[in-house]
Amino acid sequence: MQGMKLWYPALFLSLFVLVSCMFNPALPGMQVAQFDHFFIYHVDEGEQTLKDIAAELEQAEKAAGYFFGTSFPSTEVYIYPDHGVFKTRKYGIVGKLLSLDWYIGDNIGANVLLLSPDHLTKAHSRRSILGAVGHEFIHTVMYRLYPHCPLWLNEGVALYLTNGSHGAGIHQSMEFPPEHILVSNNPLYFANHNGYSFADSFIAYILDMYGKDALLKLFERGDYIAALGADRGTVYRGWKAWLSGKSRG
Repeated sequence: MQGMKLWYPALFLSLFVLVSCMFNPALPGMQVAQFDHFFIYHVDEGEQTLKDIAAELEQAEKAAGYFFGTSFPSTEVYIYPDHGVFKTRKYGIVGKLLSLDWYIGDNIGANVLLLSPDHLTKAHSRRSILGAVGHEFIHTVMYRLYPHCPLWLNEGVALYLTNGSHGAGIHQSMEFPPEHILVSNNPLYFANHNGYSFADSFIAYILDMYGKDALLKLFERGDYIAALGADRGTVYRGWKAWLSGKSRG
């Protein structure tokens, strides 16, 4: 019991920091650059970098508008010049303790959070960081339209509409994600089980086999039987067979 008591202050502090970051993604001294209805908050980004970010946002907004058949309100985008600081904006002090070289973009509700494209990590180049901009914007769209959408589908549609391959280039030796990934809301589990390589192909499969209306209904709460008329296991196995056939073809 004594050991557990020692954990309580640290737990409460972490929760406090997490909640604080969720309500205040801004850093002291941030400037703001406006591109149409995108407001990009940054510390000292160059003009070309800001234009590149805005171009990625506009492209993603166009894709989302076409796919969902609607328009979107203004969006705030926060760019962080340091990876350590970026990791704390959503996950608090704990974020600094984790390496997470792949972690370069996120969202808090309708706000986009991004590591500066000019601050590279071991896993990312300037181009790949820019490629995450539109992806994170799609997450803000999903937050607005389908706030209860499961992580697997949320990531899948963001990849499908922006920086995914729809499974065309999946390496034959890559481990196929387990069925549990369809219900897990743990982003580390998603990343560690090749979710970023496969989730967009799941969206392509649902569109191909069940249609867009069914997919949009699935986004509401991830109820496979209500949306598709098939249980999750059946859909998972069908997707696996479908993708395996495409890979061989």
